[in-house]
Amino acid sequence: MKVAIYVRTNENHEKITTKTAAQLFRLYTHAIEKGYEVSLKHIYTDTGSANFKYRPGFENLVSSARAERISKVLVTGLDRLARSAFALGEIDLLMQRLDVSIEVVG
Repeated sequence: MKVAIYVRTNENHEKITTKTAAQLFRLYTHAIEKGYEVSLKHIYTDTGSANFKYRPGFENLVSSARAERISKVLVTGLDRLARSAFALGEIDLLMQRLDVSIEVVG
């Protein structure tokens, strides 16, 4: 199964932080343990609030999902995708239409 990893932190800077690295390590380790196929080109990151309209990493994730390159997205929490129930519902519906599931790795 081809999966994508999505990581978002609240820091408003471009360098990788300890929080970003911890999320990446947890998700990548989980993918390997489950036997998922994950490529470096399917690891997407954003910094800043999930409330921002445009998040380049998330937009690239959606593009890969539309191109049927992935079938699952791994996140450490649903709050990494969205901060409001409404926005999360929209993302969930979009992923369902694209036949991509979301797996939370705690």
